[in-house]
Amino acid sequence: MEKKEKKEKDRESEELELLPTIDLDEVGMSLQPKISQEFNENTNLFNIVDNFSELENNLFFACIAQVNDRGPSTVKFSVQAMRKMVGYKKHISMTEFADLIMKAFEKFLNIQEEITGIDENGRPFKYRANLFNSGMVYVDNLECIISVSPRFTQLFNDLERWTRFSIIQYTKIHSVYSKKLFILLKQFRTTGVRYFSIEEFNEKINPPKSYSPSKVNKKIVEPAVEDLAPFFRNLRFIKKYKKGIRGQKLAGYEFQWVPEYRNQKDFQKNRILEESQELYNIKSNFFLTQEQKFRAVDRLRGVRLGTTQRMYKSEHPNTVFWIPESKPKKSSKPVFIRGDLDEAKKYSVSQLVDLVKFYEELNKSADLMQNDQNDLEVLEMLLISKVRSEHKKKMQAIKDTSLRQEYASYYDKLQDVQRKDIIAYQVMADLNEHEKEVLDMTENQKQRYCKLSVAEKVHSQWGCNRKLLREQR
Repeated sequence: MEKKEKKEKDRESEELELLPTIDLDEVGMSLQPKISQEFNENTNLFNIVDNFSELENNLFFACIAQVNDRGPSTVKFSVQAMRKMVGYKKHISMTEFADLIMKAFEKFLNIQEEITGIDENGRPFKYRANLFNSGMVYVDNLECIISVSPRFTQLFNDLERWTRFSIIQYTKIHSVYSKKLFILLKQFRTTGVRYFSIEEFNEKINPPKSYSPSKVNKKIVEPAVEDLAPFFRNLRFIKKYKKGIRGQKLAGYEFQWVPEYRNQKDFQKNRILEESQELYNIKSNFFLTQEQKFRAVDRLRGVRLGTTQRMYKSEHPNTVFWIPESKPKKSSKPVFIRGDLDEAKKYSVSQLVDLVKFYEELNKSADLMQNDQNDLEVLEMLLISKVRSEHKKKMQAIKDTSLRQEYASYYDKLQDVQRKDIIAYQVMADLNEHEKEVLDMTENQKQRYCKLSVAEKVHSQWGCNRKLLREQR
């Protein structure tokens, strides 16, 4: 028996040496783990992961994301890139963080998985081995290498049915129970409803056996809804009771939310836009009380419960995002009121367009408050400035003098506009066709677009009476 096991290990080590190494610093790290349904239903595996620390748990699924659709290979990534991905914010050196990754690898290598199949001779078999084959950290340049056992590559490649989610969103959840519920709800993301019988809920979420149904509701379910409210629109849960039985006996939980589109992105490569969407999902949730919304924001930001509520009472920020104002700066240029929007100055045009469009959608539905509208104006001015500078570079490459003068006269008029708005300038919505659209516009059309303010454009195009909308709300 020992000789057989030794031969099997020798064969796997030979296979491993032949596997190609994929450098993720070159091809890019994946932010989206894909888990097969078979893998997702394995409660024994997830019970093992539950005993990991929060960092080890995040690292496990971050590593799963890197081996997805890579085929039989080993993957290499830097410690710095992994630290950024899992959002580790404690002030330790990269060498110390590399030591934490090595400790996590030690636990990963002890995870065993079982697969069934049929061999070349048609004989059915069961096979059990370690899920990960090896994990290594280079001390000199802090590079990490990890590989999945060749026998288990089918769990992560060419999947027919799978569950996908954003590792960025996953790392923002700090409760083990909420993390598991997040993955289980993402399995039904396009349907908008998931029902758990009480037996299934206890098996998959694995609450302490000493917890009564009321304690499970208070300690696990309600906090989980607050944890997941940023990632599911209008998330709520309904307790279902057994029928035909005297008294109220809990039968299960039904979770409901607004279904996602099948091709909807799980994450944005735009930190401000993603956080704004998450905060808006909390603020606009009809089923959360004001106190629950404050706690949901605290959980999202990883701060002590009650922090946002105290800030709101003391400062009462005039913004839909509940973000403190930035410190005043001595500058003649327009500045953002929302504290974290300064990062947008480093954004590309496409990132700014996405952010402005999001603000404009809230503006159309009369959800933006006074400070938000001020920030929208500054965002639009920043966008126009960047678009103008980009197109000036394109103008230099144009050989036709008359065509260049046409562009120059148009951008001179943009420079004189006091209120700059992405809706007013529909020609900038699609930057690839911008040059053609500018040339097709008549002089009167250009003047009309320049003179329209945001309120006039919104009122004329959508018939939006903001005052009436607020009274209705």
